[in-house]
Amino acid sequence: MSKRFGIEIKKARKDAGMTQEQAAEALNVSVRTYAKYESGEILPGDDMVAGMMQVFENPCLGYAYLSKESAVGRLILPKIGKLPGVAAGAMQYHVALADANSDCIRLERICCDDKITMAEERDLSPIVEKIFDLAGKGLTLYLTCPKRTQKKNRSAATERLLCGK
Repeated sequence: MSKRFGIEIKKARKDAGMTQEQAAEALNVSVRTYAKYESGEILPGDDMVAGMMQVFENPCLGYAYLSKESAVGRLILPKIGKLPGVAAGAMQYHVALADANSDCIRLERICCDDKITMAEERDLSPIVEKIFDLAGKGLTLYLTCPKRTQKKNRSAATERLLCGK
């Protein structure tokens, strides 16, 4: 296991304002086992990472786990890089959405007969890239949503607007 994910676990715990002892108790593991997760000696399983996401209220930890520690995650998850602020994330999503929407008619023409020729495949590839970029921007916006990442320093109106609640 890479030590990078252990560092992510430690950061998530500290951001949640918890000690290793509190985290271990909340996750129902020994302090020694939990310390090994943070040091990178042991890779936690999916269920444990899901528990950490809930205990630390940090969905970014799940993305980090899948994108760094899972071969499947590395293959299929969109890259998101450094998380922007909520406003920048919303604007990046909007730009990617407009870019993907500009190709809707071309996409429908290529796919409507359920057969893709070699010429159509060349046209389809950049469209699919734009859709994948849009998925990454959507995931970024989800991860930066104030309800998921901030406790009290964002307005309720922004939360309702961006999170649908």
